Amino acid sequence: MVAALQSHRKDLEIAKEYDLPDAKSRALDNIGRVFARVGKYQQAIDTWEEKIPLAKTTLEKTWLFHEIGRCYLELDQAWQAQHYGEKSQQCAEEEGDIEWQLNASVLVAQAQVKLRDFESAVSNFEKALERAKLVHNNEAQQAIVSVSCPPPGPRLRGGRGWVLSPSVSQSPGIYYPPTAGRVRGGVVAFKSSLLLSVYTASRYTYSYSK
Repeated sequence: MVAALQSHRKDLEIAKEYDLPDAKSRALDNIGRVFARVGKYQQAIDTWEEKIPLAKTTLEKTWLFHEIGRCYLELDQAWQAQHYGEKSQQCAEEEGDIEWQLNASVLVAQAQVKLRDFESAVSNFEKALERAKLVHNNEAQQAIVSVSCPPPGPRLRGGRGWVLSPSVSQSPGIYYPPTAGRVRGGVVAFKSSLLLSVYTASRYTYSYSK
């Protein structure tokens, strides 16, 4: 990781020296990934926030905001996680990308649970569930409506970085304690005593692989 970080920082220096915005964007992306991999979430946030003005497409902003929001969630800064999750959600809706709408909705809901805004969290989990149905993502549906604690395994899929998938190792996931809620008509009906937890197994999807 140290060698990779040094290499990416060298790329960034060259990109800045010769005013190469695409190369700068790519270097910042890579540096952020390295920081996130080793759990240096604030450094990852700082790096990716520097990249935001260089993002060329709405879809690029969608995953970038999601990655930043996920890092804030890891730092227990739920308000910021919600803020960036909502920005990711908005970009995903503009892009018409249902998979990313699904991922962003889960992130926002997780942040809202930490903020104890349970009503809004339920609403966003319901949105995520509907989007999972639209893309026929049965694994995502099961994760969202599960009322027991599943082991690390199949999760949400559909994008880069922290997006959850069956093939990922170390992705944040969600689980519901056995008494947290109940399924009613395909939608989770949460009790007032809901406790939602985020667990971490092995981290990252294809955006973090070479």
